[in-house]
Amino acid sequence: MAVSLLAMALAATSWQCVAALCLLAAGHGLLTPSVSSLLAAAGSAGRRGARLGVGQSAGAAARMAGPAAAGLLFDLGAALPYLAGAASAVLAAATVLTAGQRTGNESIDEESEERA
Repeated sequence: MAVSLLAMALAATSWQCVAALCLLAAGHGLLTPSVSSLLAAAGSAGRRGARLGVGQSAGAAARMAGPAAAGLLFDLGAALPYLAGAASAVLAAATVLTAGQRTGNESIDEESEERA
């Protein structure tokens, strides 16, 4: 998704913009079910609904705050919303890729159950 957002920022023609949007749509279509699956599979089954609910709530909050922030950034430059989105996508990917390393490859729910 970061690549497609960067392509949107750099698009000079309408065809480049359409190609970047197609790439963005494909990335979103692959990412959304994957995130739901990861949330469902992480941790104990008893907390699955809570994890999925928090994930959906975070997505809803992002869909509300994102356009407002993008509008403010657009006033500063037409490419800035896309560059900020690309940076956010890279940060999110880095967070997800290092999550297992931070928790020692155990889920947080499993660690709390062991302490109890």
